[in-house]
Amino acid sequence: MLPIIISLYFRQLSWGVLAAIGALAAGITDVTGPPHHRVNGILATSGFLFGSVIITLLLRQQVVALGIWLLLASFFFSYIVMYGNRAGQIGSAVLLVIVLMTDQARKIDNLWVAAGMIATGALLYMGISLLLHRARPFKLAQQVLGECLQQTGDYFTLKAGFYKAGADVNALPLQLSVAQQQISESQERVREVLFKTRSIVQESTHTGRVLLLAFLDTVDLLETIIAGQPNYLQLHKRLKETNIPTQMEQLLLTYGDALGQIGLAFQTGKSAEALPDTTAILGAIEDAFALYKAQIDSNREDISFFLEVRALLDAFYAIDRRIQLLAFYTSYDKKIDTNRSVDVKQFVLPATISLETARLNLSWQSNIMRYAVRVSLALMAGYIASLLLPLGHDYWLLLTILVILKPAYSITARRNRDRLLGTALGVGIGFLILWWIASPALLMVLMLIAMTGAFSFMRNRYFISVVLVTVFVLIAFRLLRAGDLTVLITDRLLDTFIGSVVSFLFMWFIPPLWERQRIGAEAAKCLHACKAYLQLAVQYVYTESILQQQYKYLRKQAFVQFANFSDAFQRMNQEPQWLQGNGQLWYQLVVNCNALIANIASLSNLHRNDYVASVIEGIVAYEEIMKHQLQRAVDSLDGVAMKQPIATGNDEVLATAQLQHAADQLFEKRMQELRAGAGQMQYRDRLKVIKQLETTMNNLQFICRDIELIVLKLSATAASSS
Repeated sequence: MLPIIISLYFRQLSWGVLAAIGALAAGITDVTGPPHHRVNGILATSGFLFGSVIITLLLRQQVVALGIWLLLASFFFSYIVMYGNRAGQIGSAVLLVIVLMTDQARKIDNLWVAAGMIATGALLYMGISLLLHRARPFKLAQQVLGECLQQTGDYFTLKAGFYKAGADVNALPLQLSVAQQQISESQERVREVLFKTRSIVQESTHTGRVLLLAFLDTVDLLETIIAGQPNYLQLHKRLKETNIPTQMEQLLLTYGDALGQIGLAFQTGKSAEALPDTTAILGAIEDAFALYKAQIDSNREDISFFLEVRALLDAFYAIDRRIQLLAFYTSYDKKIDTNRSVDVKQFVLPATISLETARLNLSWQSNIMRYAVRVSLALMAGYIASLLLPLGHDYWLLLTILVILKPAYSITARRNRDRLLGTALGVGIGFLILWWIASPALLMVLMLIAMTGAFSFMRNRYFISVVLVTVFVLIAFRLLRAGDLTVLITDRLLDTFIGSVVSFLFMWFIPPLWERQRIGAEAAKCLHACKAYLQLAVQYVYTESILQQQYKYLRKQAFVQFANFSDAFQRMNQEPQWLQGNGQLWYQLVVNCNALIANIASLSNLHRNDYVASVIEGIVAYEEIMKHQLQRAVDSLDGVAMKQPIATGNDEVLATAQLQHAADQLFEKRMQELRAGAGQMQYRDRLKVIKQLETTMNNLQFICRDIELIVLKLSATAASSS
C-alpha cells in the first residue's frame, strides 16, 4: 500500500499502482531463507521484471507476437523451478506481472517509465525488508524455530494417541509419518536461516548462539520421542488394569502443549511462561508402575516387559529435562552456556545455478520439462480463448491458469478445487459487503484486512487466500469505480471457470510423471540413507572412533530422505486410484521405514556404553545381516541384479546367540540379587542395557527382513505387470 499512498499524495496514482505490482512480485519471491539469498532473489526479480515488462508492452498491440512471447516466457520462467523453490517463485512472480501487463484496458503512456516503476516497487519492498531485518535481525530465525517447535509439539500430541485406550495402532503410524515429513521440511527452513546467516554462524552473538543451540536440542528431542516406541499392543494388554497408559497419554499431551508454548515464546521474543508441572504425572506413573511390579511374577517375560517400560520412563525424564532447557533458552539468559562446538557446514548445501542442471532436465522424462511445456501451452490456449470469447477482464483467465498449474498432480487438483470454490465464496462475501456498505473509508479498511489475510494465507491455506483475494479485488474495483459490479462478478466467475477447465484439460493432455513412476527412486534413497544411519548408529554403540557430528549428519540425511519418501507416498495417494499401483505395499514400506528409523534412534541411548563390550561380536553379526538386507532392497528398487548373499537361518542364529546368552546370564544373576533382598543392584543396570540392546537389534533385524520382503514383492509385481 505504501506506493499507492505516496502516489496519491503526488497525484500519480498510475505510477503507484505499477510500483505496488512490483512490490507484490517481490513479496512472492521473498520465501524463507538467509538475508543475502532473499536480497539476491529480489534483485534478480527486479531485473527480470524490467526486461519482461518492456517486451510485453512493446508487443501488447501485436496479437501473434504477444502470443509467441507468452509461450516462450512461460516456458522459461516455469523451467527455472529446477533451481529450487526461490527460483520457482521468481518465475511465478515475473509471469504474474507479464499477464497483468497484457491487459489491453490498462493505459500505459511510457513503457520505460512503467517498467522502471515496477522494478522500483520491487526494490522498495527489498528496502523495507532489509530495514526490518536490521531492526530485528533474529526475528525470522525466531519465527521459523518457533514453527518447528510447534510442529514437534504436534508430533508429541499424535504420539499420545498410541497410549489412548482403543487406539488404532495401524492407522497412527502413517499420521506420524506425515507429521515427521512436515517437521523435516520445517527443520530444513530453520537450517537455511540459521546456518546460512552470517550474523548467526560467524559473528557468534549470544542471541544467535542461543537460537542455534535451541534448534540442535529440538532435533535431538525429536530423535528421543521417535525412539520411544514400545510394543503398544503388549503395553495396553499388560497394563489394562492400571491407569499407566492414560497417564502416559496425559504426559505426552502436556509435553506437546509445552512445546507449543515454547515455540510461541520464540516467535514473540518473550520468555516462556511457567510450563505445566509434569512432576506429579511422572511421580504418579512411577508409583503405579512400582505397584504393578510388586504384583507380577519375576519370570523372564515379566522382567523383559518391565525393562522395556523402564526404558520408556527414562526417555520421558530425558524429554522433560530437554523441554525445561528449551524453555530456559527463550529467556536468552547470559548464564546459558553457548560454548558448545558446532560445525554447520555439512548440514547445508550451497545454492548453485548450473547449466548442466538445465541440460539434464531437457528430457521428456523430466517432470520439470513436462511442467514447463504444460504451463506454456495452457497459457497459450487461455490466450487464444481470451481473444475469441467476449471476456471483460481476459487476463483473469490467464492468472487462473498460472496459479493453478503446479508440477505435481495432487497440488494442481487441490488448487483447482480451491480456486473454484474460493472464488465463488469470495464473490458471495464481496457482493454482500458492497451491497450493505457504502462508506469508502470502511471499504478501504475491509480491503486492507482482506489483502493482509490473502497474503498471510497464500502459502499455507490457499482456499482462504482465494476467498480473501476475491473480496479484495471486488472492493478495490468498486473504490476505483472500474465498471458495473454485476459485470465484474460475472467476469470473475466466468474467467475462473474457463481457466480452471483449461488447467484441468492440460494436466491430462500433458500429464506429469505419476508418483508410481518415481516413488521407487525415493524409496531407494530413503533405504540407502537409513542403511548408512544404521551402520553408524550400531558402531556408535561399541566404538569410540565415531564423531557425534558425523552421527548427527547421517541422522539428518535419514530423516530428510524418509520425509521425501513419505511425501511421495502422500502425493501418490492423492492421485487417481487407477494410477496408484501397489498402494498397500508402498504403505507397508513407509510404515516399516518409520519403524526402522525409530529403532535406529533408540540405539542413541546406548552409545559408548561400557556394558556392551562383552557382546560386540553379536552386534557386528547383526549389523552385517541388516546391512545386506537393506542393500538387497536398494538394489531391487534400483533394478540392479542382487549382489549380496541372502542371509540363512544359521546367520541369524549366530547373530542372536551371543546377545541372548549374555541376557540369559544377566537375568539369572539379577534373579539371584532379587532373591538376596533389597540393596543388591550390581546387575540391574547391566541387564537393562543388554536387554534393551537385544530387543532393539531383534526389532531392527525383523524390520529389515520385512522391508526386503516387501520390496521383493513390489519388484515381482512390477515385473509381472510389464
